[in-house]
Amino acid sequence: MRKLEEIKNIYFVPYAHADHAWTNSRQWHIKRYVEGMHRVLDYMKENPDYTYLIDNPLHYYQVLEEFMPERMEELHQRVREGRIWVANGGMSLARPFNYGDELYLRNAIGGQRYFREKLPEADQFMFFNADTGIGHTQMPQLLTKMGHTHYRFYRPEFALDNSGVPREFVWRGLDGSEIVATRGLYGSFLIGDCFDGKYTTWEEKRDAFVAEDLAIKLPHMYTDELFLHVGGDDTFPQHTGRDKYVDITGFMEEWNAHEPSQIRYATPAEYHKALTANPLPVWEGVCDPADLTYNGPGYRSDNALSRLRFAGENLLLYAERLEVLLLQLGGKPQAGLLRELWELMFSYSGHAMQFLLEEDYAELLERIQIVQGRARQYLRKLLLAIAHEAGSSEPDSYLLVNPCLFARRETVTFLVTTPIHVFGLRLLDEDGRELPYQIVDSYTGDKPYVGKDYNELEVAVTLELPALGYRRIRAVRGGESILPKAEREVFSISDYLPGDQPVVLDNGRFRFTVAGGQVTSVQDCRTCHQRLPAGAPFGQLRFYTTSPEVEWTYTWERDKLQVFRAEKMRWTLRGPERWQLAVFGELNGLPAEIWLETERESPTLTYTVRLETRTEEGYFSMAFPCDGQKNIVAGIPYGAEPRDLDGVFYSEDHGIPTSDYLYFERGCKGSYCANRYTHVPAMGGRLLLTQGDASYHYRCNTDDGELETFLLRSMDHESREGLWMRHMHGTQERAGLHRFTFTVSVLESAVEQGQVERLVSRLRFPVRTTPLYETAPKAPAAMTGAVVSLPENLTAAACYPDGDHVVLRLFENSGKGWSGTLPLFHGMTRVRSCDLMEDHPVEMPVENGAVQIKIRPWEIVTLQIC
Repeated sequence: MRKLEEIKNIYFVPYAHADHAWTNSRQWHIKRYVEGMHRVLDYMKENPDYTYLIDNPLHYYQVLEEFMPERMEELHQRVREGRIWVANGGMSLARPFNYGDELYLRNAIGGQRYFREKLPEADQFMFFNADTGIGHTQMPQLLTKMGHTHYRFYRPEFALDNSGVPREFVWRGLDGSEIVATRGLYGSFLIGDCFDGKYTTWEEKRDAFVAEDLAIKLPHMYTDELFLHVGGDDTFPQHTGRDKYVDITGFMEEWNAHEPSQIRYATPAEYHKALTANPLPVWEGVCDPADLTYNGPGYRSDNALSRLRFAGENLLLYAERLEVLLLQLGGKPQAGLLRELWELMFSYSGHAMQFLLEEDYAELLERIQIVQGRARQYLRKLLLAIAHEAGSSEPDSYLLVNPCLFARRETVTFLVTTPIHVFGLRLLDEDGRELPYQIVDSYTGDKPYVGKDYNELEVAVTLELPALGYRRIRAVRGGESILPKAEREVFSISDYLPGDQPVVLDNGRFRFTVAGGQVTSVQDCRTCHQRLPAGAPFGQLRFYTTSPEVEWTYTWERDKLQVFRAEKMRWTLRGPERWQLAVFGELNGLPAEIWLETERESPTLTYTVRLETRTEEGYFSMAFPCDGQKNIVAGIPYGAEPRDLDGVFYSEDHGIPTSDYLYFERGCKGSYCANRYTHVPAMGGRLLLTQGDASYHYRCNTDDGELETFLLRSMDHESREGLWMRHMHGTQERAGLHRFTFTVSVLESAVEQGQVERLVSRLRFPVRTTPLYETAPKAPAAMTGAVVSLPENLTAAACYPDGDHVVLRLFENSGKGWSGTLPLFHGMTRVRSCDLMEDHPVEMPVENGAVQIKIRPWEIVTLQIC
């Protein structure tokens, strides 16, 4: 804790925060940035002490390159002089919680590389997460392995103050990595009370400045060095946030003449040097368990940018793995395509983009459609290219491709087609062994061919698949008719049951009883033990109404709870490999559906929720059992961290004067964030929820013994028609149809974290299939996998070709560390370890086609294999 008289130096770092298009059009923002930089450069001529900070290419720097080229050499000169400073914020200013592992990392790496090329004289020691939450406990490792030594972030201010997190500290992350971290909301002089004409004495001006910009910071400072951003959203030099001219330089001179502390224009480097002259306190582990609530589940409609980013990232990661497999078979991927698509993804990955105006959103949606369309087309081409290289000597064969770097037993659904229809069907593996299968669906077409049962069949088969490899399955026609089997397994749309009738999904591992639209019983088939406590919610779909706020934020205080009412249901699949039950009903007076699916010997239920919204304030969630707020595990990029919610500070916890910020920074009591998955104590073991395409926000209600996954926010726009929000794009849904898919798994209490990661990876990277059209074998039959399976506590975050080598990024997922040998890809003989920038490569010893490697607990390792 510091008092004003204890402060030695105050560093003014001028800065204009560049949102992509916050509350105004992108056109307005571009003009504003260009005008602002003209004024910055002009003022630098007038005042040789003036400094400035820029932080990302896509929102800001590229605008200057394109629209004021005549002054870029002048800007470069100021960088060389050390007066304009570059802090890497990534290609776009992204939120650490709201992105998948690789998208956030590659965006950050991209920003570092871009400025290295464009402004090689800039020292990017600082990583700047402007206007975003602090992030997760792998941030120290990620940032230090990109070459950063200082982490500057903004939010949340008051929640971290309340938690005792200093304003300046060393953050020790999950693996033990440390980075200097400082925080403080932009920006100073946004209102500029000290320049109000009503203050005539120096003491009055000083006290007004302290009240506006320092009072909240001083009680939580550790050092006597104070860093202040001068400016805020789109501000001009020597102006307040309301565009009122103020003489900040004159104020500095007056302060220095009257006060013991000294103010000067500075760069982050000067501040960092003074800050680190003495030891800083160390904060270890989780700083904050939540993202900013206004960035959360309110914007998870089908076309929400956050949801589309996750989908696009998965497509690109999948394609990269198939490129590696294709290379192993002797084929050639399309050079440069995926790099181009990653870079296009960065352009719609900034923060605050859920508030884009309609035309700007439409432009970004075009880019999204390009990424996803080209990625899907490329995936199909890669599968066909792999099939071409693999080949088969047998007609009517199919390739089932596993993109994971571990072997897996999977129930796979694929389409069987033959040139002369299907009459009788046997499925054989590579060794001629017959595989049992389930008929999922049938296609008869409109042509009255004779001597056939069906033209095409969709079948499900359960089998083992090798790591990053494939299996061949041959369809053999003839024999007995399959019509009786189809009639048993393919159900008619007329087979409806009452919504409240109990129905059992028995997959041989669990018997899930469903009635009234939710699971009412979970019985262990091995022990006959009843796992679900009586009356506990399991998949209860809800809608909470809330009171509209006449602003862009919203409240979580619940006025009324409505629960999904099941009207009817029907089987769509009923074993023996896969089961699916569709439940139809209504919620909040509108149609809604819940589809539940499981497969043989699986602990997992897949939920697909379809619902409608209208213009009404509230939010949708689905509730499951949970035994309390202790021992919660949240997935994060490249790892997992604990959630202890007892001491977390929420906006509803305290009625304090600073609650205006809490109002939109924090969620409801018991809420937290988890990337990819969360698992909690429940039902005598653990309950695992994967994110799927639902929200990454969850709520644990201790009193009710339940966990909710948030799905969607519904907003009353009529109460906001007077605001800029009336020009916003359609994912702030007034009314619409939405679909969410995620999974819930019933696990044992002693489940290993590595098992969780594997289950999540299987769901994230499903097996894909392709027919083999050619009958000439191209690859040895034995070469079905490109790698040997990774150990269970190592997760492959990425695997992709890069020039003359393959990049394999791993992280230790269980906090145990690992030591051993990893076999190389076929035909590769060298391995280098490197940092996340792929700099500082170190040759590693290879013997007998394997590399000896030791990985620390939670360590992220990047290997170049060639």
